[in-house]
Amino acid sequence: MSIARGVRRRARRGVPTDAAPEEPRDVFERRFELVCVQRNLKAWNVRYMTQCVKRHYRQYIPRTLVHARRNLARHAELSALHRTLARHVEDLS
Repeated sequence: MSIARGVRRRARRGVPTDAAPEEPRDVFERRFELVCVQRNLKAWNVRYMTQCVKRHYRQYIPRTLVHARRNLARHAELSALHRTLARHVEDLS
């Protein structure tokens, strides 16, 4: 199960999912997804850069790029970043 899915499930059950309970859920989810974009891109970079050294990382690259593409597409303010990355990384287009 993805982290985002787990957080959403806990939120539906009423389990606190954020550090600021007074924060609206949509604000929390937006912040969470923006952090996911950063983590996806960082994970992709680490795996891509180490694939020549550690071949077992290759299996994770496609899934990481799927997550990054999905999270980039969810936020209009990231469209320029998405277009820029897509020019260099075919799987993000």
